[in-house]
Amino acid sequence: MGNVGAAGGPAEPGPAPPVSLEIDDLEVSLQRGGPPAAPGGAAAAGHQADGVGAPQGAAGHAAPLRGSAVCREVRGPCAPLGARAFTDAGLVGTEREQLKLLSYFAMLSEDFRRYQEQVCRVPPREALAAEESLSASPGAAQALWRAALGEPLGDSGAGAEPQWPQLVLLSGPPGTGKTRHALAWSRAMGLPLVMVDHRSEGWLGRVEEAVRGRDCMLLFDELDGFFTDLADDKSEVAARFPAQFRQFLDGTLSSSGGRVLVAGTTNNVGKIPRDVVQRGEVVDFQLPSREQVEPVWSKYAGHLTPEERRALAAATAAAGLSARDVKVCAASAEREAAAQYLNRAGHGGGYAHGSSLLGCPGPAAPLYARCLRQRGQVE
Repeated sequence: MGNVGAAGGPAEPGPAPPVSLEIDDLEVSLQRGGPPAAPGGAAAAGHQADGVGAPQGAAGHAAPLRGSAVCREVRGPCAPLGARAFTDAGLVGTEREQLKLLSYFAMLSEDFRRYQEQVCRVPPREALAAEESLSASPGAAQALWRAALGEPLGDSGAGAEPQWPQLVLLSGPPGTGKTRHALAWSRAMGLPLVMVDHRSEGWLGRVEEAVRGRDCMLLFDELDGFFTDLADDKSEVAARFPAQFRQFLDGTLSSSGGRVLVAGTTNNVGKIPRDVVQRGEVVDFQLPSREQVEPVWSKYAGHLTPEERRALAAATAAAGLSARDVKVCAASAEREAAAQYLNRAGHGGGYAHGSSLLGCPGPAAPLYARCLRQRGQVE
C-alpha cells in the first residue's frame, strides 16, 4: 500500500461538483394523508436530526405509524431539507449520487409536471404539421400523442401526477453508505420513511394498507438478500416473495392514492431478477477515489496537515476501502492516542475522566495508516 504521510502524488483535483438542486427551485404541494391521528391532537412539529425510531411529526400531518413486524416507520414527516439533509448526516464525497437522489424531488412538483407536458412530451413538429394540413380539430395531434404515450386523455389537469419510477435501487459494495444515504434522502424529500420486512405472512396486504392515501418512502434494505435467501428458506412466505414483490411494484403506485417512492439497497444488483431491476432505476455507489475520500479524512482528522490527509486518502483508495473504514480507523486512532497519553501522564490503566484529556494531541498519521493497512488485509 506504500508509506502514508509522504508528500507528493497526483496533481491537486478540482473541487467536487456542487449539489445544485435547491428545494426553493420547485413548488411542491403538501404531503397527503397518514395513519389516524393519535388522541390529543396533531403531532408536534419537528424532526430528529439523525436518529431513527422515535415518533415524529410535522404540523398539519397525522401521527406516524406505530410500527409492526412488517413495516416500521423509522422517520416521520418533516420539512423537506434538500441537500442539507446529506450534509447534516455527514455524507461527503458523494455529491454526484446525492444530486441524482435529489432529482426525484421534482416528482413531487407541479412545476415539473408542467415541464414534462409542455416542454418534453409534446407532439413532434411533423405531427403538428399534419394536423394543420388535414384541418383536424384543434388539439387533435396533442390528444393522439398523449394516447400514444399511454397517458389518459383527461390527465392534464391540475391534479395529474408525474409518474414515479417503480423502484429506486441504491447499489454498491458494502460500506459505501447506501442505507445512510436512504435515511438522509427521506429527510431531503420531507417524506416519512417506512422500512419493510417481507418475512411475515401477509406482508403485502399490510404494507399496502400502511401506505394507502399517504405520501411516503418505503425502504427494502439489502433487497438482494430477499431473493438470494430463498434457496435456504423453504417456507411458503419465501417461495411467494418474488411474485408478490412484482405484484407489489406493479400495483402499489397506481392504487395507493398517494405518492409512494419504493427504494431498495443492494450490495450486488446482479442478484436481483433482471425484470425487477428493469422496473426501476439504479443509483450506483462505488468505493471512493482518493479525491472523493479526502473530504472524509478532513472531517475526521482535520488536525493533520493537508499532505498527511492526502496521503491517507490515497492509501484508503488504493486498499479498496470505504468511508466507513475511515470512520472506524479514526475512532481506533483516537482511542489509542488517548490511552497512550494517559499512560504517559501516569494514569496507569489508560482511563480517566475527560478533563484529563484536554492536553492530549490528535492522533498522529501513522496511527491511522496502521489501521488502514490492517483493514485492507482483512478485506
